Amino acid sequence: MAVRRDAGLVLCFAFLCISAGAASDEQDRILKWQTSGVQGKFVCNSLSDPDHVLGKYLKPGTAMLIGEMHGTAESPQFVSDIACSALSANLKVAVALEIPSAEAPKLQSPSKNEDLHIPLRFTDDRFWVDPYQDGRRSVAMRELIEHLRVWQGANPKDKDPILPVRLLTIGADRELHGAERDRSMASRLAEDMKARPDYVYLVLTGNVHNRLDRGTPWDRDYTPMGLALTELVEKGTSIVSLDPYYYEGGEAYICKTKDESSCGAVAITKQPRTGVSARDQAPRGVRINSIDARLNLVRGYYYFTRPVTFSLPARDSS
Repeated sequence: MAVRRDAGLVLCFAFLCISAGAASDEQDRILKWQTSGVQGKFVCNSLSDPDHVLGKYLKPGTAMLIGEMHGTAESPQFVSDIACSALSANLKVAVALEIPSAEAPKLQSPSKNEDLHIPLRFTDDRFWVDPYQDGRRSVAMRELIEHLRVWQGANPKDKDPILPVRLLTIGADRELHGAERDRSMASRLAEDMKARPDYVYLVLTGNVHNRLDRGTPWDRDYTPMGLALTELVEKGTSIVSLDPYYYEGGEAYICKTKDESSCGAVAITKQPRTGVSARDQAPRGVRINSIDARLNLVRGYYYFTRPVTFSLPARDSS
């Protein structure tokens, strides 16, 4: 479940509008590249004044921990749009996903550009066809991965990537539970960050793992990935943690228990519109709740003002 935030903590605010619902004067960002004499462009979904909030945190060496309720179409798209915006600002980007690290070789960009047009299929992959479809294996997640593969796709004349973007899988290859699982993800992430201090990291996980504070309603001593990461990264590393807010609720494809029979589309409860006008038509936005300049920690949330939609398991899509 997403965590409510005190309205009194809100310090700054901006909208990130997707092109489908943005105002008519919003224009799609054009992400251009030029590599080994080959020119082209990608179209990013419109972002309304992103530099006002997220832009100032998209810097080399920063980890942006984006929590989600697994199994929505909107959160992976949100990450894709932030990555596109960062790339358009000439930043190097690493996107980390809560997927077992053993999956990484299968998800990287192929060696030939023509192969990029072949959709990823997971009909024979153990992780993706697992009966326990908890939302981490969704169509939306596959589409996010496909975006990254296209952006990093090798030029047929050169093995250099078109754009400086990486896919990092930080999930455990063996079954881990609780704080041990969070520690494993934090270690994998911290190791990669130390090796690549010139990258900005966008990390999409469930909205407990991204937290920077100890404890949960079921375990007051629980150490989430975000908090563990603060203890593993180099001193001075900036960490931004964003929780999801679903003002109009919607649906997510998740598992309600540890039993695979509990997996499916479920309703998301509407959440109070903290400081957001009921007449506001912007599809989504971002708020920063608190900034700890001494520890370089930033806490906030991203929200949707329209019902979010569930994303089916990738194995079930054609």
